[in-house]
Amino acid sequence: MGVNHSPAPDAFGVVLPQYVVCRLFPAPVPSMDHAMGAGVRLSSLVGGRAELCGSEATLSEAAQAMVNASTGSLGVIQGRDLVGLITERDLLRAVAEGTDVSTASVGQWMSSEPDTVSPDVEVEEAARWLLEAGYRHLPVMEDGQLLGIVSIRDLLWAILAPETEPPEIH
Repeated sequence: MGVNHSPAPDAFGVVLPQYVVCRLFPAPVPSMDHAMGAGVRLSSLVGGRAELCGSEATLSEAAQAMVNASTGSLGVIQGRDLVGLITERDLLRAVAEGTDVSTASVGQWMSSEPDTVSPDVEVEEAARWLLEAGYRHLPVMEDGQLLGIVSIRDLLWAILAPETEPPEIH
């Protein structure tokens, strides 16, 4: 088995790329001055910590880390650099192909070199970009530093319910 970067259709037959990342919350609640996400920048959502692993971790270890962190993905790092993303969809694909998750590495199944955005990007712009690109998660970087990773869920929360605490993931 090697790295498989071909997109797979979701439950509705829509082909989505495999670039995804992990949740950030708890993060600061966007200001009420920015109703419905207007003018809110990604910098207001990145303030928590991203869940991370190394490319040498096994798929089993990655799955356990996701369960422990109540997240659907992990940023994959080498040193201090983001080199990829591994998601529950990647794990599902590996299992469906009969991979031994106790020995297969994250590096074999991760999405390498994910697209990233600046913290200055507005939430609504990021949400539109995720929809157009078919991504579900987006690393936020500045000057080569990973500031955090926002998910579609994070963006929906910022747009639709900015006055409430972010929901727990189950």
